[in-house]
Amino acid sequence: MFAAAAISNITFMDSMSCEYLETYNTAEALLSGCLSGKADNLYSKNHVATTLSNIVSSESCRQQVIEAGGIKVLFNFLDEAVVTLKYINQENLQKTHELCENVQQKAAIVLGRLVQNKSSATLITNMNGVNQLADLCYNSLERNNSDSVLLACLVTLRKLHTFVCEEFEEMIIEELVQPRITDSFLFCSKVKESFV
Repeated sequence: MFAAAAISNITFMDSMSCEYLETYNTAEALLSGCLSGKADNLYSKNHVATTLSNIVSSESCRQQVIEAGGIKVLFNFLDEAVVTLKYINQENLQKTHELCENVQQKAAIVLGRLVQNKSSATLITNMNGVNQLADLCYNSLERNNSDSVLLACLVTLRKLHTFVCEEFEEMIIEELVQPRITDSFLFCSKVKESFV
């Protein structure tokens, strides 16, 4: 966890850091840790998601993330949800909620940044990405009632639609892609309120 934290901090320090991290296959090492279960706590996932969100600005790093199984890991990160347990105190529950929100938001952002062409968009849609992102938009509990996760998912869906529009169901297009993003955002926020 400490190594993941240090690496995520390095990505904020200098734009050249991404090139160095790529040289040492950092994305591959981090993703391997996630896939093997070594980075299974929320703190580690948050640091990995932060690192990925910063390094995918580089085309070669984007390719490294895709080749190392990053799309699968990111979809696993999107599934993070707060489980309310009786023995968790309110302070820990709030921290857990914030971490889940951060992990989900960063995962959606990274997926959006990975969508640079039809090939990467197809990889994401082949993993049921359109439906998973749409589900997060429609279901506020799955996104931990987070508006920032909602917005990141909407943006990613719109980027995907530019490359693989044939993979979208008509309802998703009509409600989440075609309207102005603010209208889609308000629509999904109202869906949340109607269940309260």
